[in-house]
Amino acid sequence: MKKIFYGWVIIALASLLISLNCTAQRGELAAVESGFIEVPDSIRVGCYWYWISDNISKEGVVKDLYAMKKAGITRAYIGNIGLDEIPYGKVRIFSPEW
Repeated sequence: MKKIFYGWVIIALASLLISLNCTAQRGELAAVESGFIEVPDSIRVGCYWYWISDNISKEGVVKDLYAMKKAGITRAYIGNIGLDEIPYGKVRIFSPEW
């Protein structure tokens, strides 16, 4: 009879420990999840922003910047890529218009 009782006590303790561990993990997971939902100001999210064959406009750049801000992107690394199969735009990179 004592063996059965001790067996149940061990099962109860093991269940309690597992439950406490899962609760702690849920708390940690919730903290990580909230960090993705509400990104702290200390986190800087960046992206690569490629302009293809100098096809840029003031309106397009402004729209992109607003969209990046809405998505939480705080900095961008601009790359200008020239592709022969895509006609070049009117605004050349590093020109006065640029």
